[in-house]
Amino acid sequence: MNKNNIALFMDKYFKHFNSKQLVEASKAYIHQMNSGNAMLISLAGAMSTAEIGKTLSKMIVANKVHAISCTGANLEEDIFNLIGKSSYKHIDNWRSLTEQDDKSLAVKKLNRVTDVCIPENVMLQVKNIVMKYWLCADKQNIKLSPYEFFYKIINSGDLLQYQKQSESSWLFAAAKKIYQFLFLVGKIPR
Repeated sequence: MNKNNIALFMDKYFKHFNSKQLVEASKAYIHQMNSGNAMLISLAGAMSTAEIGKTLSKMIVANKVHAISCTGANLEEDIFNLIGKSSYKHIDNWRSLTEQDDKSLAVKKLNRVTDVCIPENVMLQVKNIVMKYWLCADKQNIKLSPYEFFYKIINSGDLLQYQKQSESSWLFAAAKKIYQFLFLVGKIPR
């Protein structure tokens, strides 16, 4: 289905409540882009765990998103996806889980984010990489924002073994885009 067919489908069937709001928001987005305006996306909640990177990375590469405001959790969860998505455990009945069910998952070292469990070893792997950069910056008294640490990690090559999966990472796309920009304006040596 091409984008025109999707738009026609939405215009015809998305008439009320949240679906109508989605159509109006998409039309406003198109208007803003056609007017040459920059677009900011705000991510709150477990959007990275919900795999927003599959679409957001393509939007970043295509210059359809110019800024992102997000929680630190969305930064790290995008990298968790990159490293360990294939080992995630999905919970079908997550709405009916009891406190004991959650405790059982914790004993199995599975960290639940709504209907997805991220294995502890994935989180520890990311923690170890981040700590290496954090400790180095601390020794040099360098202050960086969380996203700057992740950009450094991505551009360092420490995650090169995951390069094939990186097309679904919005953080990889953003880091690559900012790196290209800094190179073009001479902030990074040629």
